[in-house]
Amino acid sequence: MPKVSIIVPICNVEKYLAECLESLLTQTLQDIEIICINDGSCDRSGDILNEYASRDSRIKAIHRPNYGYGATCNAGLDMAIADYIGIIESDDFADKNMFLDLYTIITDTNSDIVKTEWWEYTTKNKKIIKSERTTFMLSPGIISSIDDKKELLKIPPAIWAALYKKSFLNENNIRFLETPGASYQDRSFGFKTITLAKHIYITNNAYVYYRQDNLNQSVKRKDGGEFVFNEYAEIDKFLNKHPELKKAYKGCKLYKQYIIYLWNLKRLEHKHKKDIFYKFVKEFQTYYKNGELDEDAFEILSKSKIKKLINDPEKTWRKIQFKFIEISIKEFIKKFILIKFYHKRISIRILRRYFIKIG
Repeated sequence: MPKVSIIVPICNVEKYLAECLESLLTQTLQDIEIICINDGSCDRSGDILNEYASRDSRIKAIHRPNYGYGATCNAGLDMAIADYIGIIESDDFADKNMFLDLYTIITDTNSDIVKTEWWEYTTKNKKIIKSERTTFMLSPGIISSIDDKKELLKIPPAIWAALYKKSFLNENNIRFLETPGASYQDRSFGFKTITLAKHIYITNNAYVYYRQDNLNQSVKRKDGGEFVFNEYAEIDKFLNKHPELKKAYKGCKLYKQYIIYLWNLKRLEHKHKKDIFYKFVKEFQTYYKNGELDEDAFEILSKSKIKKLINDPEKTWRKIQFKFIEISIKEFIKKFILIKFYHKRISIRILRRYFIKIG
């Protein structure tokens, strides 16, 4: 019996897959199974996976048509035989001590989840920056209070920077939403795990190298942008089934929902932004009519911004458009100046001063 089952969803990652698998095979915790599910890749990912599986029996190679990220992770959860489960994205890679350290913590503390920091990693220049988001407002150690969980819900789900007790997931029937595509499908899973867990251990150590420059991101398509609405519909459905959790976390949920919808707009191609924006508005107008945007919600949300969004969406859209244009112009100026200064051999120090001045 392995101590930890590691799920690796794979789809068209031939550039990064070998690095990911190497990082798992060299873990200091040897008693692991690595469940690799090739979700209909059209590149060489399947061949690379088979090559590694032939070298190490701990790798379970599964090939199937493309069902999407959520369905792939659920298949991995159903196959896992260890008592503890980790998820690693196939374009990321892990520190060699990750699963030994997290297994030791979760068994020693009898926690439902261990959450960690992560490294933001850029392939081109090998730049590495520690996230420091998990412990920004939380001290390392066990958390169980509603207030502490609210702080945890404000940061990205980072479901791969974690280890989960399998019995906790199964007893609460926590699974991913199975929608086509691969965008935002960690959102409802992350919300359910945090709100339902009795004990979560927080460590300020970083273990996962989260790749920042994989260009195969479906969130830039219109349908990629729409997946986030499915995830929050699933969260609403979940909260309606758990009134006590809805009362505790509704305001925090709405705050994060508002932030992520705006962030989603920023990432989309311009031609898709307006349609997605008005879908965003319609959803919050419905919350307002249903009485969910009450004083509890406005303890966290900005009442003035939400009121403007609901009552005068056209004006809000014009402001958002202007902000996007302003950002685009700044980026263009920075690139233009950089090229110009490069040819004139101006020093990096001058460049920095200039960017600080205009940024």
